[in-house]
Amino acid sequence: MRTILKDKELFRWTKAKDTKPKTYGYTVNGSKTVELQNPSGYSIYNFLIDGSSHKDIYVKYLHEGLYELNFFLEKGTNINILSGQKLYDEQQLHVVSTVFHKPETYCKQDFRFVVDNKAVSSFKGVIVIDKESKKVESYMNNKNLLLSKRAKAFSKPQLNIENNDVACSHGSSTGALDKEQMFYLQTRGLTKEESKKLLVDAFINEVMPNDE
Repeated sequence: MRTILKDKELFRWTKAKDTKPKTYGYTVNGSKTVELQNPSGYSIYNFLIDGSSHKDIYVKYLHEGLYELNFFLEKGTNINILSGQKLYDEQQLHVVSTVFHKPETYCKQDFRFVVDNKAVSSFKGVIVIDKESKKVESYMNNKNLLLSKRAKAFSKPQLNIENNDVACSHGSSTGALDKEQMFYLQTRGLTKEESKKLLVDAFINEVMPNDE
């Protein structure tokens, strides 16, 4: 199953245009951490989410490259999709996340990237709700923290909704570390590097499992 995106959108910020993707499938019936491989540089992951209980899915990326993530929510699903990744040197990570809703489903997506040096991240998130899917709530957020003037982050949230009986929103923000917070922490005795680490960890830990 491919996303609703066109190839020219998929490859806008990536180097995977001539790479044949490898496809994987998951059935998710409980909270879990999924570690995604991408040895070829371009992978498609299809997730079938049942509606039996509330779930938290934490997404980790084991390789660089382009990941297409398709989440198919069965009726009654209540799920948080959470992801945080740090990128360094000249690493590139590109994520396309598409959530397909059935009736009476709830989804919160929160994707965060910390980008340093000459690294590049991009995120395109799509919420799909057809005319038959009523009583749906879907929220999507992408936050990017740039630690270098040479780091880059691209973001494009999108809604594809054919039903009025829904509550949906999307948001995106990209910025550097807060200078006032950095100054305050250093006045409390922390070094510049310690202050930086504390703020970066606080940013990324909101979307990481509690045991990490």
